[in-house]
Amino acid sequence: MKGMANGIDKNALGRGGIGDRRRFLVGAGASMVLGPVVLGGCANLARTSQDMHSGQDVRLGISAPNLAPKPDYHMQLAMSKIDIADDHTVETLTVNDMVPGPLLRFKEGKRTTVQVTNNTHRDEVIHWHGLFLPSDVDGAPQQGSPMIPPGGSLSYTFIPEPSGTRWYHSHAGSDGDFRQGTYSGLNGIVYIEPKNDPGRYDREVFLAIHSWGTEIIANKTVDHATTFNGRKLGHGEPIRVREGERVMFRILNSGPSMGRRISLSGHVFKVVAMDGNPVPDPIMLERINLAPGERIDALVEMNNPGKWIFGDYVKAHRDQGAGIIVEYANATGEALWVPPADTQWNLCDFTKGTTRFTPDHIYDMHFAEIQAPDGQLNRWTINGRSFPDMDNFMLEEGKRYRLIFHNPTSDIHPMHIHRHTFEVTHYMGQYTSGLMKDVVSIVPNQSVSVDFMADAPGLTLFHCHMTSHMENGFMALFEYKT
Repeated sequence: MKGMANGIDKNALGRGGIGDRRRFLVGAGASMVLGPVVLGGCANLARTSQDMHSGQDVRLGISAPNLAPKPDYHMQLAMSKIDIADDHTVETLTVNDMVPGPLLRFKEGKRTTVQVTNNTHRDEVIHWHGLFLPSDVDGAPQQGSPMIPPGGSLSYTFIPEPSGTRWYHSHAGSDGDFRQGTYSGLNGIVYIEPKNDPGRYDREVFLAIHSWGTEIIANKTVDHATTFNGRKLGHGEPIRVREGERVMFRILNSGPSMGRRISLSGHVFKVVAMDGNPVPDPIMLERINLAPGERIDALVEMNNPGKWIFGDYVKAHRDQGAGIIVEYANATGEALWVPPADTQWNLCDFTKGTTRFTPDHIYDMHFAEIQAPDGQLNRWTINGRSFPDMDNFMLEEGKRYRLIFHNPTSDIHPMHIHRHTFEVTHYMGQYTSGLMKDVVSIVPNQSVSVDFMADAPGLTLFHCHMTSHMENGFMALFEYKT
């Protein structure tokens, strides 16, 4: 069969059998009202589509709340003061005065509407990280997604896809204010329930890890506090479990800069999904790694009664708050920390075989750091150019593209592509297949290759998920040929 190798369709990258993403058809909207402000020229923002389940026409896309279906969720954006410990308060941008923001639980393929109101003094936007959405709905101003002005409201109506653990966060720049943008608490987990998989576990626990008190010293981002679900270690409610339970932990690193190596003392993870996508080969590990923007779903059998610390592998980070207590029913005494086995984290361990596909086009991307004058932040470049002073990478719909990342710098770069999922095809010197992600980390002096299908026309943002890198030129746009 054409395009097949070892029984795998090379074009199966794009949708992965999850259904038709081309559900957003251009409608006749010419403008939209965001609170007191009218934005003109947004002809593609109001869209009409056919709901696959009800058979009824529904409004999909972005609209003023009075033109949208009744919202399933309301999100109020505001600057809030949040207690992350009994003696530690942070002022930060929030959703509904919560850190993290509320869990948004959708059903795969069932239309949903989220109404967002901006109660801050500056323009804001919500990025739906890991979802398959049109450029203007995805939530990145570089793609043409509209900003929500102060005092304004906007409704997003879409078909949630693909299933799995996704998330949302601000995609406005911080302008050097660490209470704003992706430094802030404006983030939360999205879980899209699969249509046909009820899950083989007893309960779920959602964990968002975030860093606070950030500053940049000698062009490096330094974090001074870390929270699990908005509280420092020892200052929040424990995760209460019972012996014999099978708990699915869905874990997000929402932080702006710090990678995390975490373990649950006395227990073992079975990693079953990365970035919301099932891994080809689930394996058992005592420690898991999460770069900014990454998610991991890991199953844990609760078979060791007591009180245990679920936290960062590094003691200095736990001292800064990076952890939470897991407490069995009727357990007494202090929570214990037992160091995990010091194993290497290698994505190749989660893949199946070394199947190699032939891409239709290859883009080599060489990363570099440009030293700035004293008192200024360094700039970052891709192939010698820094965003926005660069050309777009051009795509042809239906083609398979390979991106080869070359990192000669001293920093780790978690690279994220919007609106698409990619397959890791070469990592740490090995060819791989089957591991689907939307963030991949390139460690210093290494090259990594990923493949993706160009199957979602529209501008597509691509960037490092280290906030200080992204805000200083480390991003680019893919543009589809017309």
